[in-house]
Amino acid sequence: MIEIQNLKKEYLSKHARHIALKNVNLSIKDGEIFGIIGKSGAGKSTLIRCINLLEQPTEGHVFINAEDITKLSQDKLRKARQKIGMIFQHFNLLSSRTVFDNIAFPLELQHASKAKIQAKVNELLNLVGLEQKAQAYPDELSGGQKQRVAIARALACDPVALLCDEATSALDPETTDQILQLLKELNHKLNLTIILITHEMDVIRKICDQVAIIDDGLIQETGTVTELFLNPKTAIAKSFTEKSMHLNLPDEIKDKLHKDPYTAPHLTPVIKMTFLGDSITTPVIAELNSKFKVACNIIQANIERIQAQSVGVTICHMLGEKEHWEKALSFLHQQQIKIEVIGYAAIDAF
Repeated sequence: MIEIQNLKKEYLSKHARHIALKNVNLSIKDGEIFGIIGKSGAGKSTLIRCINLLEQPTEGHVFINAEDITKLSQDKLRKARQKIGMIFQHFNLLSSRTVFDNIAFPLELQHASKAKIQAKVNELLNLVGLEQKAQAYPDELSGGQKQRVAIARALACDPVALLCDEATSALDPETTDQILQLLKELNHKLNLTIILITHEMDVIRKICDQVAIIDDGLIQETGTVTELFLNPKTAIAKSFTEKSMHLNLPDEIKDKLHKDPYTAPHLTPVIKMTFLGDSITTPVIAELNSKFKVACNIIQANIERIQAQSVGVTICHMLGEKEHWEKALSFLHQQQIKIEVIGYAAIDAF
């Protein structure tokens, strides 16, 4: 278990004070894949570096297995860090060392025997799928292979947690998926707690169990990934999820929306319906037409897989008489789908 309590980090200069983290509180369970997402400058890199004290918090506590590592001596902190692996966006491999020797480096620092190093490195090479690259140098590897070496090196001391600082940001989409799949496999095989930071909701959606959204140094929202997509509570959460689901409405559509149905004549609702699991196959739109004489003009729709479940979102314009679409809305609110009226538009708007 990793507990972050009342964490604050500020940077002082001669002329200014910048507060990078503001009263951050998080709980991360053993064996969990926990994602922290935020825009550039939100404070996510500072936060992940405070977890292993590469950055010393100004205030607050970091507990790893009930031990407050902010209170440890330098010697004890050095030992505690051996149980917290870390990988980075640009791999940080030693160019003059082979793949084998890069992975062996943390064990050499522990003065492990040659036999132990040989056995452990071979085990890790097999684990990350690089058995044939042991004697290759970093310059001979692809970006994905370099990150696999970095992952193996981070696991050399059998850590309880792996911190991933934008670990896929320098990779192409196909390689990103391969590295994410590897991290998921390691999480299952080793019961490895993984904390990753990213600016991409697709990364969160594909492998994370829990997510925290950070903005301006504050945790804005936390919860399961499914909860976040079904019911985002903050504007930034909605922005991230809509972008991931490819549901950002173009400006020419937004410009046609009114906040309420009384600002112009003959306005009808534009709604967002979010479906989970089996409810995706429910013929809701057909029912609205047959039961309430309400037609639906679909503006956007998408289905994605999130935590082994299907999540579908449909944005549509309801067309019909006011008394009919009001009854249709009441009907929709009683179904196993989430309904949000995002505005009202003229019947010939789209």
